[in-house]
Amino acid sequence: MAYEADQDMAMILPLPVGSHDEDAAVRFIALDSYPNFFDDMLTGFPELMPELSRSFSGERGRSASEPLKVHEVGDYNASFIPTLNDFDRLDPQFKLSKQVWDRLPKYKDYGFAVFKLKASTRNQQQYMPVYTSRWSRLPSRLNTPHPMAFEFITRSPDTLFFPTIHIHDGEVHKEANFDHHLYYQGDSFSNSATLLKENSSDKLAAEFMDITKTRGLVDSDQGCHAIVMSGILPNQDTVLATV
Repeated sequence: MAYEADQDMAMILPLPVGSHDEDAAVRFIALDSYPNFFDDMLTGFPELMPELSRSFSGERGRSASEPLKVHEVGDYNASFIPTLNDFDRLDPQFKLSKQVWDRLPKYKDYGFAVFKLKASTRNQQQYMPVYTSRWSRLPSRLNTPHPMAFEFITRSPDTLFFPTIHIHDGEVHKEANFDHHLYYQGDSFSNSATLLKENSSDKLAAEFMDITKTRGLVDSDQGCHAIVMSGILPNQDTVLATV
């Protein structure tokens, strides 16, 4: 990821948690020791590597006024919001209006993971080329934070959940512009969405990933699968069910 911004940014991910315990439901994982995690993952899928890619090597028990616990996750600050009612404990600049959540009733009993890029990352910039829609090369100084991860107690152990719904302007649109690669392991999941193109690596993960740096997130003895989400697609989360 590379970005330019003149203020702090945050991402809120709704999660179908099986527990709302603020101390146990979610575990955050920094991948600051493996900044090339996704670059290496992509090498397992040469058919997905365009030329541009090749050029870059009830359980709450908390006071409603008590601030959310903040976890240090490398370049990020992360918090778990147990319920919608706990959004009052979030930094006001990152809150979504009640009207947004009223239009998303499926999330009324979800938990939420929040990631905020630390202000200090503004000083951790490096020079990188930027490509415009006309593929002209422009110099820019971009922030390049390392990857991060989290795991959570799920209420649906027979599914694999990717939080892919987009809300960027305070409105819930039926469709959104996607440019995502979703990676997973395990052959027991079925992709039933005909709009999503899926690819499988022809190598075991150990052949293209540095397993020692993945902090247990990647099984060395399995291959990997990649789902490509590109273009205008239904604005919703992506859920794979077991076969």
